[in-house]
Amino acid sequence: SDRINFVRNFASSEPVTVTYFIEDTKKNGGKYVSAEGVIKKSDEQNRTITFNDGTTVNIDDIIAISGDMFRDTVEEGKEDKRELRR
Repeated sequence: SDRINFVRNFASSEPVTVTYFIEDTKKNGGKYVSAEGVIKKSDEQNRTITFNDGTTVNIDDIIAISGDMFRDTVEEGKEDKRELRR
């Protein structure tokens, strides 16, 4: 998957913000949550990423990844929010 490759390539010392969806276990729906930090590792078999603080996120639940590493990928004249969206 492109997301797994992206995460693997950018797991480094640069902090990122990952926005992902958490299902509500008691009713339909859920909420969007953001985690920020340095990605420590990606686990292709379990399809997760783990931040240095121990936070683990399922790659399939990620809806956006943002951070300074996207600075050079933003086209001139577009919104100055640097992120990768699904």
